[in-house]
Amino acid sequence: MKKLYTILCLSLSTLSFAQNASVIFSNVTYSNVGRANYDYNFRGSDNSTGGLSISDARLVSTGLNDAYDGAFELVLSNLNAGVVGDTAYTNSLGAGSFSQIGNLYVNDVEKIDGINTSVSYFFKPENFMVAAIFKLANPAGTARSIAVKIATNLGSDGNTQLDSASTGGITAVNADRFTITSDGNTKIPGNWSGDPVNTFVRRGTGTVASSPYYLNTPGGGNDNIIDSFNVSIPANNYRYIVMFSRLDSTVAKAKEYAKLVKYNEGYVRTNGLLGATMVDAELLKVVNWDFASTITSVASNAVDLSYSLNAFPNPSTGLVTMNINNSMMGEFSMKITDNTGAEKQASKFSKNTEDMDLNLDLSSLPAGLYMVEIKQDNYIARKRISKF
Repeated sequence: MKKLYTILCLSLSTLSFAQNASVIFSNVTYSNVGRANYDYNFRGSDNSTGGLSISDARLVSTGLNDAYDGAFELVLSNLNAGVVGDTAYTNSLGAGSFSQIGNLYVNDVEKIDGINTSVSYFFKPENFMVAAIFKLANPAGTARSIAVKIATNLGSDGNTQLDSASTGGITAVNADRFTITSDGNTKIPGNWSGDPVNTFVRRGTGTVASSPYYLNTPGGGNDNIIDSFNVSIPANNYRYIVMFSRLDSTVAKAKEYAKLVKYNEGYVRTNGLLGATMVDAELLKVVNWDFASTITSVASNAVDLSYSLNAFPNPSTGLVTMNINNSMMGEFSMKITDNTGAEKQASKFSKNTEDMDLNLDLSSLPAGLYMVEIKQDNYIARKRISKF
């Protein structure tokens, strides 16, 4: 195989991150981020399956805590097998470690029923928000259809009250894009009690979930928010599901914020709620938000070959091998950008074999995260690499 040796200039801090650690900011703390197999939300209802989650969150200034008993757990089943229903959701995302790049925590990929599955958490503490970004990649040569459930258990238990929903109703319905819930207790400054008010944002303005969404309220026996999706993933491609949670000290504050921002696609992009590394081409692959309505800079005929680009080891302390495995041949350009989108290096190389390695020597460079973009005509592939 032909080798290409390229040196990248890095400038950002990247750290390894163990599961079950707390993510602490001055105004909000998230506990046990990436806890494996919390096994709370689906226990007893979906074949005793549990997965990665954020187990709790706390508003520092008020002392309000117990925001979750496990947030953003994912399970999936294979629709191609013709099996649909709660008992089919036996595969959970529950393994791997995380890499930390600023406020972004990236989970290792886990193969579940042939789908390369992972989650990233992006924290926006100034907005009291966290985003859960689920990536579902299909490495096969044929399209796949999978059923996905994502569950969050609110810490308010049987006291959960649905204070408002995006459609204005008093019960959660499938048309709702977000819900605002509390534990029903009165919040009196100086005598705080109860849990944070939770705004759960499940989708954008231009999309509808493919299966029912439900929120159990008092009388239902628990306080789970569970959403369901049927996701079609083209051959050698991937899709995202993105959800948010915001914490407030009072229902009034949560309602005022929702009225102001409306939790739409423009707000998410303008306020950087998914960080700078999720570029426009990535946003177009989110199935439960219609980012295409706000993006005009990405060519509609671009063919994404990111499935064929891999890096190992990643993260790395030095030498990294970029492997390209696809049928494309000829001249390619390679561009390296940082997490702000600024170009750091550009080069060209020739590819004359289906399987080719590009060896990157990072051993003498500072730690950081960059996006590697390889392109030929309207074919493009991207991969994040990090050095610690």
